Amino acid sequence: MEFWIADVPIPGRTAVAAERAELAGWDGLVLPDTQCVAGDPFVELALAARQTTRLHLATCVTNPITRHPSVAASTAATVQLESGGRMHLGMGRGDSSLAHIGVPAASVTALGAYVDTVRTYLAGDEVAVAGAPASKIRWLPRPGMPTVPVEIAATGPRVIQMAATAADGVWFAAGADPGRLAGLVELVQRTREAAGRTRTPFAIAATVAVACLPDPSAARDLIRGTTASFARFSAMHGEVTADAPTEHREALATLGRDYDMNQHGWTAAPHTTALSDQFIDRFSVAGSTTTVIARLADILATGIQRLIVLPRSLDSDSDLAERSVAALSAEVLPALRELAL
Repeated sequence: MEFWIADVPIPGRTAVAAERAELAGWDGLVLPDTQCVAGDPFVELALAARQTTRLHLATCVTNPITRHPSVAASTAATVQLESGGRMHLGMGRGDSSLAHIGVPAASVTALGAYVDTVRTYLAGDEVAVAGAPASKIRWLPRPGMPTVPVEIAATGPRVIQMAATAADGVWFAAGADPGRLAGLVELVQRTREAAGRTRTPFAIAATVAVACLPDPSAARDLIRGTTASFARFSAMHGEVTADAPTEHREALATLGRDYDMNQHGWTAAPHTTALSDQFIDRFSVAGSTTTVIARLADILATGIQRLIVLPRSLDSDSDLAERSVAALSAEVLPALRELAL
């Protein structure tokens, strides 16, 4: 069982945050690739690699549009070498990075083709390019260095099934309801069995917003903006894909329709006002140490092999966020490791 934590790539801060995460006992650090909201994740991951020795490093996530597959592969391989083999290339269809430049998310088919091309480049093999000679990353491979795993963030069944056979892992962006997550784990397992892929390594992760504070209301507010961002994935293409109560489906539909990308990830955004406490508790985990441990234990029991914690919204109070992360590191993380034994 692995426990990773997310942060935002901010120049001058990420390397220190990575060092603190490693010292606190986290297994991995993930950074989003959203050029209009934050700094470059690959640059910051390379700097983080120099400040750490065992921490896994990943994009969460890049996309097929803003980076040519040869660029994504070469950059990821660079961080892989700089980190001694700790890089993971997380990718998805694209969200804020594309919305801010007026480009729609990639189709499932396009994402699958992109993953295949990137993995070919990472393996050091040639890629056929239309109208040009075949290309490859000629400075690869270095003997003994493992290939960068390519893992896909997914919410709906089509992307999850594609990831189950085309990638090295899947990261569910589907909330915190154990029943829903258990069903998605089963979908991955069935898909891989049908494709004869059960003998190859594959990581199954859940990306969940988590806040640990004595006051449940303060905890919910700490991750309200992030909860909205991730819950929206269940309704962002005009159809609610989550199996949720009627009132939550209505809130999801409202998020999908009214989400303001200019306040992406903000608790203070108008689109978060429709989120009830019950909604936040379904899509995220917030509350006291005891509550958080119990909720996350139920999630881990679904068959998830890696938990990726999103600890705050972009406009959260820094002091409260630090208190929450401190509690997660000192109290929740050790308890979960004990349960995972």
